[in-house]
Amino acid sequence: MRGVDLCDQLRECYLVGRPCKKWWRYFLWFYINLCIVDAYIIQRESRGGTPPTGFNGKQFTQRHFRVRLAQQLIGDYQGARGMERAARKRHADSPIEYGHRLERMSERSRRCRNCTNKGLRHESVFGCKICNVHLCRGGCFSEFHK
Repeated sequence: MRGVDLCDQLRECYLVGRPCKKWWRYFLWFYINLCIVDAYIIQRESRGGTPPTGFNGKQFTQRHFRVRLAQQLIGDYQGARGMERAARKRHADSPIEYGHRLERMSERSRRCRNCTNKGLRHESVFGCKICNVHLCRGGCFSEFHK
């Protein structure tokens, strides 16, 4: 019983996922948590209590293991905003060449992204459809694409 109780204790410390009523989702998150705990136990037992290389803390806990696992799984993923910034930098030399132009985005006015970055509050129905941002009709379009 000690092994099962210990596994349940480790599994309940840092849960991944959300509680749900659908049985298959519950099992999915249960098995993901179980795999993470098993990997932690295998690493702990194979190292004999010594922390992995590159760890300078006192004790390598399950929390440290989960943080490192998440960092390794995420890698250098930038997300949607990071890709948007990279695309903007890539064709910042001449935005008109790549189809960027000031167009009417929607009937509803939204806050200008360029003015918001400056700490101002201006709203506009115009913007750049490629970058998917609302911009003022003034100089915000060219300033944003520099």
